[in-house]
Amino acid sequence: MNYRHIFHAGNFTEVVKHCVLTLIIDYLRKKETPFCVMDSHAGEGIYDLTSPEAEKTGEAAAGIRRIIKDDAHHPQCMQSYLQILKPFQTGGQLTHYPGSPWFAYQMLRPQDCLVLNELHPETNRRLKQNFSGKPQVAIHQRDAYELLPAILPPPVARGVVLIDSPFEQKDESEKIQQLLAKCLKRWAHGIYIVWYPITTARSWNVQTLTLQNAIERYLIVELTIAAQGPNAKGLLGCQLLIVNPPWQLADTLNGLLKYLWEIFSLGHQGGWVVKTS
Repeated sequence: MNYRHIFHAGNFTEVVKHCVLTLIIDYLRKKETPFCVMDSHAGEGIYDLTSPEAEKTGEAAAGIRRIIKDDAHHPQCMQSYLQILKPFQTGGQLTHYPGSPWFAYQMLRPQDCLVLNELHPETNRRLKQNFSGKPQVAIHQRDAYELLPAILPPPVARGVVLIDSPFEQKDESEKIQQLLAKCLKRWAHGIYIVWYPITTARSWNVQTLTLQNAIERYLIVELTIAAQGPNAKGLLGCQLLIVNPPWQLADTLNGLLKYLWEIFSLGHQGGWVVKTS
């Protein structure tokens, strides 16, 4: 495992993913009954944007820092997401960026719980440090493809599972397909978010997951900031498959993605799609 999230913390695909996650948790919070959030590849939880690694790539500057600067135009649906970022701002500058575990934790109520998994030893150690003394949080250090089917369903009836692989292995897409199939057999009515990067080299499509697993209720969310073609380079965007999406989420996401595309797009290239089942 060579992937280090610090190089990519706060990039534009992170903003998309975390906005979607906070919107779904907002939906779960509307009912008093408890929910559980599960994160398959949790990372460290919090990242220092002033570190040499983060500054080397500059991905946060082209990502979350553009959002922070545009404070007069934030859509209402981003309020929970932005509220969680406020403690990390000093003098109008964002010094740290939280990962999905921290966003989820900040939205828990006393009756809710958070299950995190991170296989990398050093990253897991830092994750435990960041969540030390938080009894609502359980942290595992296991292969995500083995762990999730083993611990589903969670101890409460409602919740969301985030599957956010680093895509280090050539067969990662096939492994995600198999994982989702196993998870749905164990917990058919849970909400699942599956994240994929969009690059010039991709040989997969999120739609494959819906066909292989006969998923009836889903959203496919896609945002690209540059044109896809033979001359394109690097990370062009991301796709998310949302299984069992909350009611009316598609309408909210259309407005959100339009805003994010206008902020992040390079020369108004790329675009966004929200496809419903």
